[in-house]
Amino acid sequence: MVGKTARDHFRDNFRQGGFVNGGLHRWKDVKRRDPDSKWYGFEYKAEKRTSYKFKRDPKTGRTRKADKQKQLNFSPTATRRPVLLSKRLELMRSITSRPGRGWVAITTDKPYAGVQNHGGIIKVFGKHPVKLPARPFIGASRELENEVTRLVRKELDRVFKQ
Repeated sequence: MVGKTARDHFRDNFRQGGFVNGGLHRWKDVKRRDPDSKWYGFEYKAEKRTSYKFKRDPKTGRTRKADKQKQLNFSPTATRRPVLLSKRLELMRSITSRPGRGWVAITTDKPYAGVQNHGGIIKVFGKHPVKLPARPFIGASRELENEVTRLVRKELDRVFKQ
């Protein structure tokens, strides 16, 4: 009961686009939604450039690569997708609860979850280091604490009234 409530609360953070703790704290926007960024509309599809467009210079008659080339791995839907949500909602769906005696653990099995939650440095495609801002989705939350307290009291009242 408490685990499901906590899991649902943290999954709801993804739908709201921020962390709820004393109100909604929105996450920093991603570069794939910024038209001025080179990552605008990026969605990894493992595309490789097989050919280039060429242009003939009218003055010299020489052929050269055209300035405008097809943008690889571009997806118009990626420009509209919420901050931490992928197509398959992998990180959100990976949040699970594990009950114990007197405690509940909320976990995720995704290796990148910690970096997304706390921020840190990653390597893009294993090469270029990039600093990710913290976008917390699991953590202490006043709203969740109040909801769990309410649930426990309600359940205790039900048990003692019998």
